[in-house]
Amino acid sequence: VRKVNYWFLFLLTNSDGSDETLYCSFLDKNQMYLASIYTDGGEEVKTKTQVKCSYVLVGAGDVIKFALKPRGGAAVRLVPVTEKEAKAYKKYNGESF
Repeated sequence: VRKVNYWFLFLLTNSDGSDETLYCSFLDKNQMYLASIYTDGGEEVKTKTQVKCSYVLVGAGDVIKFALKPRGGAAVRLVPVTEKEAKAYKKYNGESF
């Protein structure tokens, strides 16, 4: 029995990097989720950790694409949002993270 209504997912790669996809079909079909996506940003991200943070809305029909850097990865937190909360974010449009 699932006691929480959010998800954490992690993607890891080796020294070659890789293109990966996350199928969201496990999510509730009539619910919109906020995907908080944390990826290796490299030198373009001017913070000490070089972690890029992205926030997009996804649903059960979405497939999120990732272009993982060598020796990198990604973390994704999926939390259900109300229609009112969703207005503050953009819908995922197929870009790679």
